[in-house]
Amino acid sequence: MTLQGHLFRLVTALAVTCLLNIMIFAGLPMLTRVTHRERPQSFDSPIMIASIKPPKPPEEIKQREIKERHMEQMKHNATPARAAKPKLAVSKFEFAADMSADIGGIAIGPAREIGEFKTEMKKIEFELTEVDTPPKATRKAPAMYPFGAKRKGIQGQVLIRCLVGLNGTATKHKILISEPEGEFDEAALTALQKWRFKPGILGGQAVPTWIRVPFIFKLN
Repeated sequence: MTLQGHLFRLVTALAVTCLLNIMIFAGLPMLTRVTHRERPQSFDSPIMIASIKPPKPPEEIKQREIKERHMEQMKHNATPARAAKPKLAVSKFEFAADMSADIGGIAIGPAREIGEFKTEMKKIEFELTEVDTPPKATRKAPAMYPFGAKRKGIQGQVLIRCLVGLNGTATKHKILISEPEGEFDEAALTALQKWRFKPGILGGQAVPTWIRVPFIFKLN
């Protein structure tokens, strides 16, 4: 074969190849459209189906209402109303006891007033003549001579009535004598607060007892 024959075949093959390519590219869009048309439509979203109940017949509704009324009436009858408590009329009466009677041959006199019993129960303070052993001073503190009275040369005395308690101190006091009046009272009372006593004894027990304590103010 000559060179011209080879060139002719090569040009012919290239022309056929190009023609086939053009036909293929031209037919692709047609195939795509046919494929889209034949594809069935799919539903992605769910479909809601509503179920409607048929209305109840009137007779059933009426029977239900009658049943509810009957139940309410039974509940009402089951809880009876509370009966009102009767009020008792109590008449006032006076009670007088006769306390004067004879018990086993012992005559009991009329009852004492309550105030008399309270007075006896509250009697916890005794005089010197009522105790077995009188109080005794265990520590004595001298009274300080007032500066004003000492400078003026005034002398005097103070007599104090005091109650010796169970703790051995003067719990109450009363000034019986003050000479000159009011001049030495404060000094005497200050000294008395420092005194200590042994309480009085009655029936083997310590009892509060009233005593008298003198204070003499005299210049040397």
